[in-house]
Amino acid sequence: MRNPKRRGRPSRITWITWTTWIAWIKGVGVVLLASAVGTSAFAAYAGARAALASSHFQVKRVEWRGLGHRTEGAMMARIGPVIGRNLFRLDAGRIHRALRADPWVKAAVIRKHFPDTLQIGVVERRPAAVEMDARDRAVLRDAEGVVLERDGTYAPALPRLIHFQPAAFAQALALAPLLADRPQARIDLSDAEDIKVRMSGQVLHFGAGEYEGRWARFLLIENDLKRWGASEIDVDLRFAEKVVVRLTAPQTERYL
Repeated sequence: MRNPKRRGRPSRITWITWTTWIAWIKGVGVVLLASAVGTSAFAAYAGARAALASSHFQVKRVEWRGLGHRTEGAMMARIGPVIGRNLFRLDAGRIHRALRADPWVKAAVIRKHFPDTLQIGVVERRPAAVEMDARDRAVLRDAEGVVLERDGTYAPALPRLIHFQPAAFAQALALAPLLADRPQARIDLSDAEDIKVRMSGQVLHFGAGEYEGRWARFLLIENDLKRWGASEIDVDLRFAEKVVVRLTAPQTERYL
């Protein structure tokens, strides 16, 4: 009699056959997968080469945003030829560096708008003051003290500075609005602890703060100073309760 426990069990030959079949299927699957990946990679490579060579992606327009002082023509000359260049190949980093090299450009953003447009947004610096150098030449600076132009044109309403130094520049800009109607005034930054204003033979000592109150005290005595007729007047406004006035012609000192 046959052993009932062996009934239905596959033979050794059948087991080997199934194992081989499964291994063959796995092998074919790997080959097919590799083939598919290779085909996709080749297709991507071919597509990329076609895009890089296609005239469809050539730059036809450059759209500028934020320009005020600078013109589109000047900016195009700075970034170099881009019209007709392939948008994929265009180096946005190089364009950004070229723009930031312009002293008037505070920030810039470059965007490739496919298929054929380059968009550039610019934030320009704004003039805040004019430094008069040792030769009385105009140096235009922004609110951070960055030099925008030398010997350039500037708005007459901007405050005038002498002896520029970064440590005192912010104080000068805080004082400047009080002198808006005094175009002859020069703000002297030679001493950051004692900001001085020079105008019409007068030297006003403002110290390092409380400018509005000190300017108000000067306005109260300005007519008296004119009546004295001195050619040079030194006015010290740094005291809370008094104003010290020194007249150089004649040599006298008064307390007001």
